[in-house]
Formats: sequence, C-alpha cells, structure tokens
Amino acid sequence: MPQMKGIAIRIAYLLSTQFRMSGDDSFHFAMAEEIHNFSFEEKLKFLDEREKGMPEPTNFYQQYKQAQKTFKTPAGYRKEVIVAKKRMEITVEKIFKRIFSNMVKGSEDLGLGNLKDIRNSLSYGEYYISRLTIESDNENVCRLSEVLQLNLDEEDNKSPFIFVLNYPFLLPEFDLGDSIMPKLNGFSENGFLQELLTLANYNSFSVADLNTIRFEINSSLKNFQQAVNVFAALTEKPAEAFDHLQNNIVPAAAALSESLNGTSLIANYKKFMPATTNIGNLYLGMVPRHVVFKYFEFTKAANEKTIEILDRLPYEERHLLVPVLITSMNKNFLEKEPDIANAELMPLKKSLSID
Repeated sequence: MPQMKGIAIRIAYLLSTQFRMSGDDSFHFAMAEEIHNFSFEEKLKFLDEREKGMPEPTNFYQQYKQAQKTFKTPAGYRKEVIVAKKRMEITVEKIFKRIFSNMVKGSEDLGLGNLKDIRNSLSYGEYYISRLTIESDNENVCRLSEVLQLNLDEEDNKSPFIFVLNYPFLLPEFDLGDSIMPKLNGFSENGFLQELLTLANYNSFSVADLNTIRFEINSSLKNFQQAVNVFAALTEKPAEAFDHLQNNIVPAAAALSESLNGTSLIANYKKFMPATTNIGNLYLGMVPRHVVFKYFEFTKAANEKTIEILDRLPYEERHLLVPVLITSMNKNFLEKEPDIANAELMPLKKSLSID
C-alpha cells in the first residue's frame, strides 16, 4: 500500500522528539527539484544507477564517454558525428523523461512529495542505505544489518529507540514459522502489542502542517513522549513494561487522541474527508529482535546477505525484546489499493527515538 509510507513517516515525525530514517527514501522528498537540475552526464549516471544489478544493463554513461571519442576528428567536428551525438542525447532525454515522470508519480502516490522540509528539522537524522547495495562496503554508506542491530551513532545510542514498522506486520501472510506471533492487547513474554490510536490518512499534511499540529497538542504530546520514553527503556523487564503501557501510555494516548482531533487542521480534515479519517490503528509493544529481522525479510527490505549476517547472531541477542510502533490498516482501505510489493520499500526502514 504505497500511501502508508507517507503516513508512517508523518506519524513518526509527529510523535517523536528525535526521528531517524534509514534507507534512501529521503530522495523522494525533493526529487522533482533535484532531478530537474541534473546535467546531461548526471542523467546518464542516474539511469545507470537505476539499472544496477540487472542482467544486461545499458551502461549509458560508459557508452556516452566511448562515443565522445569519435565526436572529434583531426579535422574537427564532422556533420554526421554531430547529428549522431544529438540523436543519442534526444534518445536519453526521452528515456529519462519517462522514468522521471513515473518516479514523480510514484513519489506522490507514496505521500513523500511534500516532505522536503523535514530534512531541515532539528529532530531529523538519516542513515543512508542504498536499496541497490544494502550491505555496502562503502564506509560512507550504512549497512542495514548494522541499523537493525542498532549499531548507531554515539549520540543516538544514548537514547532508547523504537522501530516503526508498517502494516504487513499484521497481515496473515506474515508467517513466523515456529515463532509465536506477539499477543495483541494482552501480555506474553514472547512479545505484545497494544492498540493506541486510530489512524487517519495524513498524507495531505505538509511538514509545516505537522509542526502546527505539534504546537497545538504540545502538552498532551509531551506527556505521551515521557511515558513512551520510560516504556522503551524497560526491554529487559517485559512484565513491568506491559503494566506501564496499560496504566500510563494508554491513558496518555487517549488524551493525545483527543488533542489531535481538537486541532483546527485535523478537525477541518475530518469534516471534508470523512472517508479517510479511520484507515487503521497504531500499535505499541515489544517483540523479539528475530521477529523484526523476519519482517524485513518478508517485505524484501533485507537481502540474503543481510539475513545471513543477522542469522549468525547469538541466540540470546536474536531473542532480545525491542520496542516497536506499528501502523496497521483497515481491510477496506487496503482493498482500495492493494500493493504489498511496494509496501516494503522504505517506510519499514525507519526508527523512532523518543528522548
């Protein structure tokens, strides 16, 4: 469900004091603006990057550089060579325009096109992971296996993290094999999830809108964040964490929901878009690490190399509980636009830090 990517990002940004994205989805935030300014050679390199890993890549840039050698002769430019060069450029521009149009539409479908200002927020940070090289050897690019183990920057490691996962987690197709699915709205030492809030389709809200909402709900939001902060630090005491969730976070979430519905932006949105004001639910809980790993494998956000690395972790580390925030979706909303293939791309590669 492509729309859930934008919704999940907005929910994480709205509720957190420190928000970290991993992956390469931030490119979508200002994609139209950035691609529009590409030079011809940058467009060639971009097309080549899109074809990496394909059985027979075109290698646009290499072909162009090779062709350039024939563009000049000792006598200078020849007319037929200039014509050939121009034809190639026109062909590349046509290909690029088609790909670019599809990407912009995809960005809009994902609800990411109006999020570029999120990168200017003091609460925002990013662990860049190319979806083409998930376990890159480049020291300037993060590895998914490291992020999933929460081997993060020194400052980020000082604060408890909550993984933000998307709706496939609660789909019947998500098969844990011999593992036990976390219990919904009840306690289990194998993991638990508690329903907190009803979700609306927030994709029409810009970053400025979200900041306005945050300002209006400041008091109830702070109470909620403080309660969640305590919860996220209780990973070694699951029973105590569940009691805190029931006795402190659930009431704080109810107050937060009331505050959200009372904001001018959301009140107007519900008035004019009632059909999209109850599309799913937000769950908070704890699950074993290996369940999170399995989820990334199921959604194809992790490749074989990532899974091999994570499978080598000691049993104790793989079964440690980690806090998760999960955006689920109502069946009728899911059926309007079924697209599980796109759901794994990157809303799944985010974590929410509340400090």
